[in-house]
Amino acid sequence: DLCFGGCFELSESTMNCGRCGRRCAADSICKDGECIPFCRQQEVLCGTSCVLLSSNVEHCGSCQNACTEGQLCIDGICRLVCKKPTQICNEQCVDVQTDKNHCGSCNASCRSGRCIQGRCLFIAQKVQTGSSHSCAESQGQIKCWGNNTEGQLGNGTTDSGFQPVTVSNLKDVEQLVSGMGNEINNGARVGLHRCALLTDKSVKCWGSNEQGELGDGTKLSRTSPVPVLNLKGAKYVAAGGGHTCAVLEAGGVINCWGLNNRGQLGTGTTVQTSAPIDVKNISNAESLALGLWHSCALTRGGEV
Repeated sequence: DLCFGGCFELSESTMNCGRCGRRCAADSICKDGECIPFCRQQEVLCGTSCVLLSSNVEHCGSCQNACTEGQLCIDGICRLVCKKPTQICNEQCVDVQTDKNHCGSCNASCRSGRCIQGRCLFIAQKVQTGSSHSCAESQGQIKCWGNNTEGQLGNGTTDSGFQPVTVSNLKDVEQLVSGMGNEINNGARVGLHRCALLTDKSVKCWGSNEQGELGDGTKLSRTSPVPVLNLKGAKYVAAGGGHTCAVLEAGGVINCWGLNNRGQLGTGTTVQTSAPIDVKNISNAESLALGLWHSCALTRGGEV
């Protein structure tokens, strides 16, 4: 085309781009009659801009592929980049020094405690002593320490220890009770068991079971919690020497199990049982108190 006395290719002339007299900027070229930016080596034209697809967050890997907030474009891939002291866990930036779901490392849960400096510290809400051992409760979980000859620590072993161990297969604890005493006259061991009432109103017990005090239908001691047989809808539980009782929500009926040499099960006999049995002549019970050889209940009307 003739422009100003000279012939020019208007589709590519930077002095006459698309029409006579239309000049492209110094950092642009004329292509198909349009002034476009001149892209350097490794740059790609996206829209009207030259970009590095390997590092541009608006055009990462390809034009218009924008990274989300908190991401950087690294080697053409949008990657989450966390500021110290946080790190990436499950595609999120978390502080493993304080995060309860990632305490110390990714996916290391600290549900029952507090994450402090990357360590899960058990924050006790309740504490209870038993025969030569103790337990603490926090957010439905239990830790115990001390003597463990009958499995009363509930961690699946009979190893005694000075450091707290987590009771196995037990969560959502509403009430924790401990047996009392060490032995009876004939030498049979009692008081070395524990029971827990759970939020689903079931009861689990562990430890010594010589008298059937765990209520699982056997006389086998258990080193971790086992469910009490056929017991549902419990609202209160108590432990004595070699026996255990629970108040049921339905009518305030009481079930007991275990040692019965003094009639402490309230069944009208002295026959012991390793599974729950109804206490006679009582209803509308609210709570229980068990001694070494006897049992008492408080009714809704205030009677004992």
